[in-house]
Amino acid sequence: MAGPVVVIGLDAAEPWVVDHYIAQGRMPVMKRLRETGAYGLVQNQEFYKAEPAFTTFMTGVWPAETGYWGRIEYEADNLDVGEHGTYAFDEYPMFWDLGQDYKVCAFDLPQADLSGNLNGIEVVAWGSHSPRRGRGSNPEALYNDLLSKYGPHPCLNSDNNNIYSEKESVQLKQELQIGIDRRTAISLDLLQREPWDLFLTTFGE
Repeated sequence: MAGPVVVIGLDAAEPWVVDHYIAQGRMPVMKRLRETGAYGLVQNQEFYKAEPAFTTFMTGVWPAETGYWGRIEYEADNLDVGEHGTYAFDEYPMFWDLGQDYKVCAFDLPQADLSGNLNGIEVVAWGSHSPRRGRGSNPEALYNDLLSKYGPHPCLNSDNNNIYSEKESVQLKQELQIGIDRRTAISLDLLQREPWDLFLTTFGE
């Protein structure tokens, strides 16, 4: 790794909306990041896009090879469907699972797991969209430390609403903004704790 790398994911952000807002001057920070860094779109498959997208991103391997297509699994023996958890990352680990040679901080990526093999920090299920696994961190005390200092994400496992209810929509917008502000504050805190080789987070709001 030639130098420090900061990866900021925008979960489900429509590229044309981002481009439009940048052109209007409404996203000056994003404009500066694009001009001084690297910007790219993650290529997804053409079918069954939602559920396996982050597993594909995190492993760099298509669902046909990992065997993970989502939390719903067809049970051919009884012609039924069952539900299971996220990908186990046993055969194909998360790409930032770099061992002890690099200092890595991975904060709250959707459906990520704690690898336990990082020279750094990892936090899961603080406020990511559909984490589908228990919350936690390495080091273990960090999760509660972040909660004490910055508070929880108000939309953890509840980031939906009735689109026909203006009251619910306004409330969800307000809670998502709180989540964005808190995620930003935590990210800035974690960024300053170590000279990371790789820092990752994703804004799912």
